[in-house]
Amino acid sequence: MNKSEQILELFKDLMHEDREEALSISAGLFVGAYVSHLESEGHVVNKDIKINGGIGQRNITIHALN
Repeated sequence: MNKSEQILELFKDLMHEDREEALSISAGLFVGAYVSHLESEGHVVNKDIKINGGIGQRNITIHALN
């Protein structure tokens, strides 16, 4: 089993044990990765970031730190 598969299995276990914590961790990882990507592209990240979900999908807003 490779590292990605191991992480996925651990995440599945955590979802069964503590769904709120698992969702908090996954949201934090997503936001961190996305903000890091934007910074590496030279974008300003000290304001709200809006992600268009597309037709029939939800939009995402990452609020700026206060």
